[in-house]
Amino acid sequence: PAGTYGTGSGGSSSGVCSLCSAGSFSEGPGTSMCTSCDAGSYATATGASDWSTCLACPAASFASASGMSACQGCDSGSFSILTGASNASSCSLCPAGAYSTGTGISSCTSCPSGTFALTEGATNNSVCLACTAGSYGTGSGLSVCSSCHPGYVGVTTGGNNTSVCLACLVGAYATGSGLSVCSTCAAGQFGYVT
Repeated sequence: PAGTYGTGSGGSSSGVCSLCSAGSFSEGPGTSMCTSCDAGSYATATGASDWSTCLACPAASFASASGMSACQGCDSGSFSILTGASNASSCSLCPAGAYSTGTGISSCTSCPSGTFALTEGATNNSVCLACTAGSYGTGSGLSVCSSCHPGYVGVTTGGNNTSVCLACLVGAYATGSGLSVCSTCAAGQFGYVT
């Protein structure tokens, strides 16, 4: 019957028929072998009787060979939105500013606001570092923090908006961006702009 195959000749009962294994099917009676599901697909049922039991690998997974009973997930630190993939090249590294902790992930998790990460393909949130004093991160998934503008300094780490950038007081200045300390005017000089 469909979903089985015969391994010998001259059998006198259906006992000479074997079920097709998971990852394969047999559409009609009298077949001597099962047909494998294509690469990029899989089937979990045994004794399948038609190709519709072969399912495309879901996003973030792939089946590199035909006749697979399961798909392999993209490695930790990578992701994929493609379905029906037949090789690991369908998986992309998580970009800087994001990470994925498990296998078979279809999207990476962004580092939170006030942090940044330089590493691609990160496998956990330990790569998310607080923005340093003198900088801030207004969004999630950043690979670099924004610097406080000249005339302003940031004294706290992990700032997530411009409110961490404070204007230098009268008599002090900050000539560069991203500074954490204002410089004071030299003896015999004064500052009058805040």
